[in-house]
Amino acid sequence: MAFADVIDVSGFASSTRVSIAFWEVSLKVARKIAVVTPQYSNLSGGIIALHKLADVMHRQGIAAFLLPDRLLPESDMWQAAKTRYLRRFRTNPAYRSQTLFRVPDLDDTWIVVYPGTIAGNPLKAMNVVRWHLNAPRELDPWGHFGPGELYFRFKVQPVVNRLAEGSRLSTRKLAVNDYPLHLYNDQGQAVRRTGTAYCRRKGGGRDLPAEAADWILIDGKSHEEVSAIFKSVERFVSYDTRTAYLKFAALCGCDAVVEPQEGLTEEQWKPDPALRYGVAYGLDRLDWARSTRHLLPLQISEDMARQEANVLECVAEMNAFFDARDRQG
Repeated sequence: MAFADVIDVSGFASSTRVSIAFWEVSLKVARKIAVVTPQYSNLSGGIIALHKLADVMHRQGIAAFLLPDRLLPESDMWQAAKTRYLRRFRTNPAYRSQTLFRVPDLDDTWIVVYPGTIAGNPLKAMNVVRWHLNAPRELDPWGHFGPGELYFRFKVQPVVNRLAEGSRLSTRKLAVNDYPLHLYNDQGQAVRRTGTAYCRRKGGGRDLPAEAADWILIDGKSHEEVSAIFKSVERFVSYDTRTAYLKFAALCGCDAVVEPQEGLTEEQWKPDPALRYGVAYGLDRLDWARSTRHLLPLQISEDMARQEANVLECVAEMNAFFDARDRQG
C-alpha cells in the first residue's frame, strides 16, 4: 500500500475528451469528481470499489480524486489536528488515483460521489451523486438524501419508494471490479500442490465440514499472502458465493470451488456461463472449472474493457443530469 501526496487540482482543464476501443465519448462539461472514501483496505469490497472507481476514471482522462471521509467541515483546530492522519492516508499503489487533503470549493465545476451509507450532504456540494454499493432494502427510507441528486447502484436494484424532488435513480449500473493481476497469475506456482484453502466472508453463517480444521483460512489476509497460498494449495473452497477470490484462485492454477447454496442452482448463481469460467459450483463441477480455466484471462480482459466504457457512460450521465438540472433552474 502507498501513502498519498498532497496534490494541486488547479491545473485541470474544464473539459476533456477521452477515447476507448469501441467509441469516443465527448464530455462537454467534464466536471472534476471527488470520491468520498475511507483509506484503502483490501478487507472491504466497498472501499476497494470506491478507490478503484477513482482509478478507472483517472486512467480515462477524467479529473477524479479521492476525498478522505475524515475531511468533513469542522473547526479549524480539529482540521489541523487531522493533518498527520491525512498525510498518511492509505491508498493502493497499483492505482493512479490522487488524493485531496483539503476540501475545495465544491461549486458547479465539481461532482461529489458519496457512498450510499453517508447521509445528507456534509460537504455542501452543489452536485451530489450517491453510489449504492450494497443495495438498501429501500432507497432512503429515512429521508436523509437531498433534492436534485443522482443515484447509481453497483449491482442489485434498490427498492425505490420515494425520491427527493428532482432526484433520479439511474438505470445504469456503476460497477467496477479490481483484478490484481500482478499477484494473481500463473507465475511462481508450486511444482507440487498440497492442501486446501477456504474463505467464509459473507458465508460466515454456513456450516463447515470436520476436515476444514486442517484448511487454511484466507479471511483477513493481504493479497500478497493469499496469492502465495493460491499458488501452493490444490483447492480453494468458498462459502461466500459472490467473492472475487474464486477467480483469483483460478488465475493461480488452483481448483476453485463454490460450496453450493441450498435452493440456488448453478444457473441462478451465475446465469452467464462466461462468468463461471474456472470455477466449480460444487465438487461435481470440477471438470467444468478445469476445462474453462484457460478462458478466464480473456473474460477478465473483456470485463475490464466493459467497465471502462460503463464508467465513461456514467460520468457522461452525471454531467448531463446536472447540466439539465441547472438549465431548469
